Order: sequence, then structure tokens, then C-alpha cells
Amino acid sequence: MISNGWFIIVNPSSGGGISKKKLTKISQCLKENNIFGKLYKTSPQVNAKSLVGKGIQQGFRRIICIGGDGTVHNLVNGILNQTNVNPKEVVIGLIPIGTGNDWARHHNIPINYKKAISIIAKENVDQQDVGELRILSGKRRVVYFINYAGVGFDGYVISKIEKYKFLGPLSYLIAAVANFISFENIKLNIKINSSKKTVSAFMLGVGVCKYTGGGMMLAKDPKHNDGFLNITLAEGFTKLDVIKSIPRLFNGSLFKNKKVSSYKTKKLNVEIINGGDFAQADGEMIRGKSFEFRILKNTLSFFK
Repeated sequence: MISNGWFIIVNPSSGGGISKKKLTKISQCLKENNIFGKLYKTSPQVNAKSLVGKGIQQGFRRIICIGGDGTVHNLVNGILNQTNVNPKEVVIGLIPIGTGNDWARHHNIPINYKKAISIIAKENVDQQDVGELRILSGKRRVVYFINYAGVGFDGYVISKIEKYKFLGPLSYLIAAVANFISFENIKLNIKINSSKKTVSAFMLGVGVCKYTGGGMMLAKDPKHNDGFLNITLAEGFTKLDVIKSIPRLFNGSLFKNKKVSSYKTKKLNVEIINGGDFAQADGEMIRGKSFEFRILKNTLSFFK
């Protein structure tokens, strides 16, 4: 039976830890906008993925997420992994309180909780594509992403980022600067639009939306609902190339570099020949040597 209520998930650890006082204010603002529902908190033992699965089983189709990109990532994977209803029937609303808030930034969802709640209260529904990452080696599984995934340097940074999280929105940038010296280009076999080639890559990025890593623009002119993955390939970067490119990560001019190319595709296959066994999807560390990326058009419904 479908519920008319709201299923509300909050990550108390988002943004360095949400205060009890702020959470009380958010709860009060939700009620003032006639949004009523029980609040469920994530924990190290229970994440948003498992919570949203239970909510859907209970009949909820309107989900509110109070958290950051990691919480949204887990929530989306919960929606896509359940089999009770078509994922498109589940609509999420976001109150962003994370460190990066990249998905909110792409969709112009304000970090001011009152303004974010007013968007949810209007219940105007939009849809976007979802990226599908299949791990074809090692422990095989499927991971979904709505912002950005990648093989190479960004996966390497994610493997090191935990100790930099206290820096907030700057955590990815500082982790990147601190670790680029120890990273070497990786050798990849890739297949894009039926074209196969072997490359020495600094980074192979797969974007659905515009931002990643706290505001970096590593996908060229992405459209979140055009049915295509946006591929960014940086080949043969030297350490000097990396240093020169750091300012370009935030202003969209990275693609002026002749060593950086971009493609649009519905499917991408990547095999790591040497140089590690890691990738990342919306900040989740992925282990493996062989991956397949696909696009699922207009699969995620959300309030905007």
C-alpha cells in the first residue's frame, strides 16, 4: 500500500556533523511546510541504501535526504537495487548539508535549508540519467552514480581522502595536491563508441552531472538527461601538467589542454593493464581491474 507520508533520512555525520539544534530547526521547517514523516538516522551500521529499501517496502514513494553527496549516492543505490517498484516512481528531495554538495550545485538546490525545503514542498518533479558501473573482475557487482565516476588519479585520491575530510569542501583538492607526486599514469585498454585503443592515462572520467570533488568541473558540457555519458581522458600528463591544470579544474578550462579529450557515449569499457586496481563512483572507492559503464536514461526522479 502506497503511503501519503514522507520518509526522511538524515546523516548526522554529513558536513562534519549536523548539530542537534540545526536538525531541530530543519524538522520544524518541514512541519511548517506540511511535510510530515518519521526521521531515520544513518549510522556506521545502517546506511541510506538499506534505509530507503525499507521505506519503499513500507509504501513510501517520497524520500527526503538530509545529507551530502555520499548520502545521496547510497540512497540512489538503494532505490536502484530494490525490486518492489519502478525506481522512477520514487522521488527524492535533498536538503544539502554535506562538504561538497556537488549534486545539489548542479541542480541549483540551495544549501540554505529553508530554501531547499521550499523546493521540496512545491513537489515539482524532474528526472535525470543514472550512470551504471559494472565491476567485471574480482568481486563482481553493480554500482550506480549520479555525478561522476573515474579510473586513474581521481580513484587514487579517493583512496587517500579519508584523513583530509576535516577540511570540508577543500578536502579533495588538498588530497589531490598532496598525493599527485606518488601517482604514475596508468595503462588502460578502453573501448568508446566501438573504437578500441590502449592509452597511458592520468585520468579517465565518466560524468553525468557537472561537478565533482567540491566544485571541480571534470566533464565537458554535461546534460543530466541527454542519455549520454561524458568521457574525459587525460593522457600522458607530466607532474608539471598536473600543477598547471589545478586552477583549470574549477573554471572549466581543463579541456583547452591538448592532452585532454572528451567524448559522449552510451557505453564504455575499461581494463586496467597496470597501475593499480581502483576506480571511484560518486566518491565510493571501487576495487577491480575491468569495468563497464552504461547510462540509464531518466531513471532518477527528484524535486527541483
